[in-house]
Formats: sequence, structure tokens, C-alpha cells
Amino acid sequence: MRVRSAPLWMSLRDVGERYVRCMSGVWPFLVVVGGFAVIMGSFTWFAFWVRRRGVGGALMGPIDEIYNPAAHRYRIEIEIQAQRMVPTPSADDEWR
Repeated sequence: MRVRSAPLWMSLRDVGERYVRCMSGVWPFLVVVGGFAVIMGSFTWFAFWVRRRGVGGALMGPIDEIYNPAAHRYRIEIEIQAQRMVPTPSADDEWR
């Protein structure tokens, strides 16, 4: 299959118009796919941020309480145990 190149007598304006006509269907597709990729990337970043900060319980608490009461009770138990933990002493602290 031969690739047709523009004849020598065509100006750059004509070549540009042919390029725009060819790419006119591709640009909207690229914009939609790019926007979708940005949205999914931001969701992924937000999920990592929520897990790292530990704020997911506050966001999911009311939903768990309504749709999954056992998970809500389990989350409350975990929060109570986390509050009872004694902080680990640092290596610089002296033994007493």
C-alpha cells in the first residue's frame, strides 16, 4: 500500500487543511479519553490520600451504619482500640 504524499504544487495551507480534516474526528476522542484519565487519576490519588491519612472512617461511617451495621460496629471497636494504645517510646528516651 502506497502512502500518498501531497503533490509539489500544493501549498502548505492546502496540506494543513487536509490535516485538519483528517484530525477533526480524533481530537474530540482524545479530549474525552484524556479527561477520563484525569478523573480516574484524581480518584486514585484521593484513595491513597484517604488511606494514608485515615479519614475514610469519617466518610464511610454513616453509610456503613445504614447498610452494614456489623462493619460499623467493627469500625467503632477498632477506633476504641486505637485510642487505648500507649505510644511507643522513642529511642532517645532514657529507661526509668
